[in-house]
Amino acid sequence: MLSNKKILWEEMIEIRKQLTNYWIMGGDFNAIRNKSERCNCVGLLKGSKVFGSFIDKCKLVDLPLLGKKFTWYGPDKKKSRLDRFVVDEEWKWNRGYRNVLEKIINEIEERIKFLDGESDNRELTELEMEEM
Repeated sequence: MLSNKKILWEEMIEIRKQLTNYWIMGGDFNAIRNKSERCNCVGLLKGSKVFGSFIDKCKLVDLPLLGKKFTWYGPDKKKSRLDRFVVDEEWKWNRGYRNVLEKIINEIEERIKFLDGESDNRELTELEMEEM
């Protein structure tokens, strides 16, 4: 599995080198950047270096989450930050793009709050996890 993800990240780096447009990517990357992005999960963090390298080499900013620290909740109180938005680092300096980005993020946060019921103590249902 790691080798497939590594291939994907390397292909994305090559695509990034060819494009000059601003990038925004969001969704379930099914990857973490470091061990602070998971709780009660067992496994190697080998893939986190590859994923972090992808973000760095593409000159992307991993936007911080507002509210909850984790985006996936599983059995036995397992938690991970698998969903995220990464944007071109140039967006930090461009006010027009930043306004659009803030609107997109606000809409997504509202959707997540709705799905999550704004409760820190309950686990997501299987249907809710599929919808995310």
